[in-house]
Amino acid sequence: MPGVGGAARKIASWPAGGVHPVQPQWSPDSTQLAYTLGASAGPMIEMLTLASGATRTIRLPARPRNNMVIDLRWSPDGRWLAYARAISPIAATAELWLTDPSDGTSVNLTDGTMRDFSPAWPPDSGSLYFISDRSGTRDLWRFTLGPGGVPEGAPQQIAAGIEMNS
Repeated sequence: MPGVGGAARKIASWPAGGVHPVQPQWSPDSTQLAYTLGASAGPMIEMLTLASGATRTIRLPARPRNNMVIDLRWSPDGRWLAYARAISPIAATAELWLTDPSDGTSVNLTDGTMRDFSPAWPPDSGSLYFISDRSGTRDLWRFTLGPGGVPEGAPQQIAAGIEMNS
């Protein structure tokens, strides 16, 4: 729908077989929309360019498990899409990933032995916050990211014992 009013228009359809709606994410410059496609063909993110209506698909690395994207967040600098992947939306474990939307390069941040989910970015895109149960309760953690999205060391616990939800 135009910002000044007018009729709404459909820009994308929910994919056939899609079972878990992940909130679509606008690029920081509002020119693209990123959303996940159904897990039946493997994990994928579709990028829609609003001006042209053109789409392109980013095929994410396949895993023996955790092939459903359950969270998706675009970094403020537009360089990364952060997301959590699990076997299902209610799975006991989930892993975190980064994917460069320009070329599909992906970086696995966690191994999926804990429930790491709900990624969030600070304004400078230099770190990634997330919720994890790695300390026994769902708390806030942070990775400091270096060049290429590679974490600089282990994640740091930011809050403890508060049982956060996304």
